[in-house]
Amino acid sequence: MSSSTSAVASGKTSAKSVGRPALKNLTRSRVPRAGIIGFSLGAVSALMYKFLISDRHKREISTFYKNYDPERDYARMKAAGVFKSLESQELAAND
Repeated sequence: MSSSTSAVASGKTSAKSVGRPALKNLTRSRVPRAGIIGFSLGAVSALMYKFLISDRHKREISTFYKNYDPERDYARMKAAGVFKSLESQELAAND
């Protein structure tokens, strides 16, 4: 048998570019980087939500209530018959 057969039998390889995986303290070495990435993504997402959704929603609500007249809305709903349960109470109050 040749020397390549004996190298295979002994478990040695001729290519030394692939080393053993560094498993010792692997978590300790990756946690700070993952934490920074996670915190950054969370902060960017929170800011995007605030400016794109929350602020726009607050602005729409404030413009709605600037133009809202609850008495006019009540009169409209009363005329439409939404408050049918109140008819008997109003009749009793008028008597």
